[in-house]
Amino acid sequence: MAVSLQQLPRRNVGSSSGLELSGGKAGSGLGRALRDGGGKDRARVGQREATQIDFQHIKSSSPITYLYISNNQLAQLPDELQLFTELTHLDVSFNHLRRLPHVHRSLDRLMVLDARSNQITALPKELAACSNLRKLLLFKNDLEELSGDTFATLADLRVLDVSCNRLVSLPTGLFESCRALRELLLGDNLIQQLPESVGALTNLTRLDLSNNKLESLPLDIGKLTRLVELDVSQNQLRHIADQTFASLIELKELYLHNNKLERLPDFAPLVNLQVLNLHRNPFTIVPLSIVKLTCLDTLTVDVHDASTITMPPLQVCQRGLDAIVAYLKDLLAGAPEASYCEATGPGVQPQGTVSASMAFTIRSFDKYGHRKTSGGDVFSVEVASVRSNGNVGQSCQIGVVRDLGDGTYDVTYDGSKTGMYQVVVKTCDQHVRGSPFRVELKSGPVCQSKCTCTGIGLTRSEAGRAGTFIIQPRDEFGNVTGVDGSMFNITMALAEGTGTGGGGVGNASDRIKWSVTDNGDGTFLASYLTTVSGAYSMDVSLNGQPINGSPFHVDIDPVETYATACTASLTGLGNVEVGVRTSFVIQAKDRYGNPRTKGGDIFTAMLFGPDGQTVTSEVVDNQNGEYFVTYVAPQPGRYRVEVKLVEPKGTGRNIAGAPFLLHVQDVKDAILLKHQAENVKLANDLADLHKKYQDLLTKTQHQSTPQMNPYDSEEEDAPKEYGIRGSTSFSSSRNPSNVSLRDPSIRPDPLPLLFRYDPQDESAMIGSLLHLRAQIQPLPFHILALCVLQLAREDKGERVAGLVANAVGAVRRLLFTEDVDNNAMVFWLANAIHLHSVLGNYGVALGEKETCLLLDFVNDTYSTFIKGTQNQVSPLI
Repeated sequence: MAVSLQQLPRRNVGSSSGLELSGGKAGSGLGRALRDGGGKDRARVGQREATQIDFQHIKSSSPITYLYISNNQLAQLPDELQLFTELTHLDVSFNHLRRLPHVHRSLDRLMVLDARSNQITALPKELAACSNLRKLLLFKNDLEELSGDTFATLADLRVLDVSCNRLVSLPTGLFESCRALRELLLGDNLIQQLPESVGALTNLTRLDLSNNKLESLPLDIGKLTRLVELDVSQNQLRHIADQTFASLIELKELYLHNNKLERLPDFAPLVNLQVLNLHRNPFTIVPLSIVKLTCLDTLTVDVHDASTITMPPLQVCQRGLDAIVAYLKDLLAGAPEASYCEATGPGVQPQGTVSASMAFTIRSFDKYGHRKTSGGDVFSVEVASVRSNGNVGQSCQIGVVRDLGDGTYDVTYDGSKTGMYQVVVKTCDQHVRGSPFRVELKSGPVCQSKCTCTGIGLTRSEAGRAGTFIIQPRDEFGNVTGVDGSMFNITMALAEGTGTGGGGVGNASDRIKWSVTDNGDGTFLASYLTTVSGAYSMDVSLNGQPINGSPFHVDIDPVETYATACTASLTGLGNVEVGVRTSFVIQAKDRYGNPRTKGGDIFTAMLFGPDGQTVTSEVVDNQNGEYFVTYVAPQPGRYRVEVKLVEPKGTGRNIAGAPFLLHVQDVKDAILLKHQAENVKLANDLADLHKKYQDLLTKTQHQSTPQMNPYDSEEEDAPKEYGIRGSTSFSSSRNPSNVSLRDPSIRPDPLPLLFRYDPQDESAMIGSLLHLRAQIQPLPFHILALCVLQLAREDKGERVAGLVANAVGAVRRLLFTEDVDNNAMVFWLANAIHLHSVLGNYGVALGEKETCLLLDFVNDTYSTFIKGTQNQVSPLI
């Protein structure tokens, strides 16, 4: 649908012409309308749903100074807006704009910009070019910040409405440049603090700060001497200083409702105040200055049953303003004389020590200077911190006043924080004698449980490098306090099972150096140094008592890998066989010998053979500080093994012990060496066992009547008695016998004949031997050897063969048919070796069959023992 503007009524605004496109739904045709209507006369589009507007038939010589495009559905403004160079009023309110067009350099005559109820998120910098702007309305948008540069040139701005946005703070430039402001509307935002430069707006008559997050008001508000209306309702105000309103003599409306005010300021200077809203605040006393507000006609306070007001009484407040004023006037008639009243006690002394409850006493006097002896007077106490520049802080606490009923009043307030404070004591809005008091509270004695430690050194450091942290001494209230640094003590101990490098657990604590240095600012720098890595428990104490957080758990990490401290395991570097893949392990260590626990280093291992041949190896990083090296020697001979750490510069350095010498043998030589090693071990075992046996013989010969029983039977059906009795018999509980061993036909024997053997009881004797638990290992088969010697002396060779075969067979069945541990293997192996040795020493030759049977038993037992040991050790390696 096309609409001709000639058919529509014109809108006159003074002597200028206006173009109104409000109320419709102008869409795609707006840009064309602006291009064609730039020089047309006054026109208006009302409540129509125009989709395009035809300007072709408009003829006018009057420039457009007023443009109204409100109440449409515009998402953006066309660039044709810059054609209206004479524009003074622009209304784009109630649309869907997200930004204003960047064309304002051509709109330098603009005086009013109404962009209310849009979705604008930021103001364009070009807005600063509109130096004639007087009214800027941005109510209900999405602004999150205002740039100070935007307002730097808007010196003529009179009205600024940015309420109902998302502002958190305000730019300082807004108050320094826009000194002509009359109305500043900042309500319904998220503003937390008002800049002190607000005092520069001395022409301001209306200031709306309602529904924000303000906790205090700057004293500079008192400089707004032309202010008529001030709204700071629905904030988080807890205190308003008396001097805040001291100069606002023109103020007529003051809205303080919905805050957290526990005490109200002095309203006496507000001589023209007509409306005062105080409801929904937790104050208890209506100030006496209310009686001086002769123009006040509306006072709003809480009068419901849950009201916190105690003076005047609630029933008086419920009767209205006149009743409140009358009550306060009567109270003033008998009020104490502030200039005579006095406050004494620690809470008002110039200096003191922090305490949970600082206290002092007020004594009340009447106007004649007489001490009052009854209660009922009203005293107020405010305590505020004093800044380093001498200014009093905005926040304060209200002292607790307790009427003792005899003209004295006890007062307490929280004095747990150090600093300079101002204590204000008033009655009838007048300071008592000496008020305000300046009180300096200093920290108390140190409290270990409140001291704090900070720094990375509390959790981690490196071997050989100082770990540091900061100690902050504090008193029982957490205030910084001073102490003597010599009263600190630091001890560190390795956790059990840690600290494998640099000396281990035993002496790690002795190698720790520590110090505590005064920083001169109330803090102390603690440092410690150790060369042993591991998990430590660090105790930090003051005057023998642990401070807060102690003990601390500190991990001391190894430093970078150091070549000459690294080691290689002996396994794989001893005698090896040709063609067999062999391995060894490199353990990376730092310069202090601490094992590294992380990978990432580069090691090389090269073998140089007897003919100069180079053999490469494979090195695998286990990512735990260990490196697994495997190689295959191609031929026998002596090899030189070089194991190096590749350093950051690319050079390689040998590890500890390198280069290593390696002897490689062929398979036959390796087997021969293995058997030789076994024979050597058997010979060593035999020599040790023989020595023990000779010691036993020596001991026996020195006893006239020996009583030895070094065995024990663990089963009920085992023989109850097998031992050395006197010097001539070996007894069995089943079938004892007496067989003489002293046959003169047998050659003299250096061994004493201690046993007699009954061949009929052979099986019982062998069974008993299997159950013996001797203090000397070869005792069971030594007894067997004595029995064989007896048979040999009696020339019973066939019985010797049977006895040895039966005994060895019984032991073999015991070892290889049951789950026997390695200790049992060693026990019976030593017995078999001893049997063979004793018979050889005494010239008793076993038959070929019995000899093979005994040697096979020794070899089988030894092989089984070696395999069992390897199965247990290999997983650990």
